[in-house]
Amino acid sequence: MNDEHDTNLGWWTDRPDREPRASSFTPISGPFHRRKPERVWVKVLLITALMVGFGWSLLNLARALG
Repeated sequence: MNDEHDTNLGWWTDRPDREPRASSFTPISGPFHRRKPERVWVKVLLITALMVGFGWSLLNLARALG
């Protein structure tokens, strides 16, 4: 027996080196790739318009039933 305290954890350190691959965290076009600015205000306006339209339709429905 080699060692009583062998934990067989050396298998993951012995793997060969790989060439780096692109991931979702690093852009393919290089480290200085500019991202498009996110259109937050357009999304806020869209959600607000949807909520106002939904509320207005509920009010009209309540008036029609009441």
